[in-house]
Amino acid sequence: GAFLSFFPKFVAGGLLLFLGTSMLKEWIVDSRKSISKIDYGIIVGIVLIVEFFGFLEGVAIGIVASVVIFVFRYSSINIIKNILDGTHIRSSKDRPITDQRMLDYHADQLLVLQLQGFIFFGTANSLYENVKGLASSDDKHLEYIVLDLKLVQGIDSSAVKSFVKLAKYFEKKDVSLVLVNLSEKLRVTFEADGFTSNNYKTLHEFNDLDHATEYCEDQIIKTESEKLQQAKLDGKDVDSDLMQAVYSDMMAALDIQVLFESLTERMKPYLEKLDVTKGDQLFRQNELSTDIYFIVRGQVTVSRTNREGKAMRIRTLGPWTITGELGAFLAYRSPYDADIVKGGIVQKLSAENRSRMETDDPDLASEFQRLIIIMLGNQLMKTSRVVGNIKN
Repeated sequence: GAFLSFFPKFVAGGLLLFLGTSMLKEWIVDSRKSISKIDYGIIVGIVLIVEFFGFLEGVAIGIVASVVIFVFRYSSINIIKNILDGTHIRSSKDRPITDQRMLDYHADQLLVLQLQGFIFFGTANSLYENVKGLASSDDKHLEYIVLDLKLVQGIDSSAVKSFVKLAKYFEKKDVSLVLVNLSEKLRVTFEADGFTSNNYKTLHEFNDLDHATEYCEDQIIKTESEKLQQAKLDGKDVDSDLMQAVYSDMMAALDIQVLFESLTERMKPYLEKLDVTKGDQLFRQNELSTDIYFIVRGQVTVSRTNREGKAMRIRTLGPWTITGELGAFLAYRSPYDADIVKGGIVQKLSAENRSRMETDDPDLASEFQRLIIIMLGNQLMKTSRVVGNIKN
């Protein structure tokens, strides 16, 4: 204190005056062109309030104004990242030709919304209005709406009210609302407000999008098949376009089936018959894949376990399908598990027997390779169609 008494007062005053004018110039003059008009208005307002009412009042008003502006701006961000209907997304379950065409024909009954970001009352209300508008559209016949919450970081308790309103709205319209990929944090928040399937009959929950899509597809096929059956009983005309598409695809699939059955019959000397039951495993992830499996009867689920230890279903294979072919021909370790989910008969072609067949009967080996190419091409065509629809 004694030392500061010798410090010239005009120097200290000049320093304060310099700092004050520098800050005013930086925030009032220089920032005018670099920030938005709303932000600049807040800055000018803070300066005026500090001048006429006080420093603390200016800080308080500035904080309140900034929060209000932030809420307004964040509410305008669309939390719906992607909107996909039944044409753009399918489950990995293999289905008969009739069921595939049924799903193509009624693709507008399924809608998948992939959400993102943090959901609070502002963005939740926007979501409610958007989904309600999609459901009430005249060119849509929605029966199932799937909300994928995988990319949602969190949710405010006040935002749950909008989800409750959504569930009540769809319950009146008899539209199923399906929740997917709920984190434990989201589940606790929803349960705290009673937003559960126990309280809403049209609300369903699944751990992943693939199983949720499969559930919706199963319900669509069941409902539409019953309608077709009833139409036949009533003597009404059945849609000719659907029947023509089903007939064309069935004939193409029948050719593959005939080729499959004839080849497995001719290849009997080289095949090992396996009577499999539910729970058996054909091969494991990361094992060296050398054998090819012909699924004659039953079902096989192909799944992959990620780094977090979660199993992700890739595809469910039914009769007249083949698995293990890529690893056998390309000699790499299997990227997935193959588990029996429905017992039946599987024919195994080992690497040794395949080499023996190529030596003993080159024509049969060529026919077998032709079948592999046809089936891979068919699967690639389905995948390309879905990817193309998503890009468009």
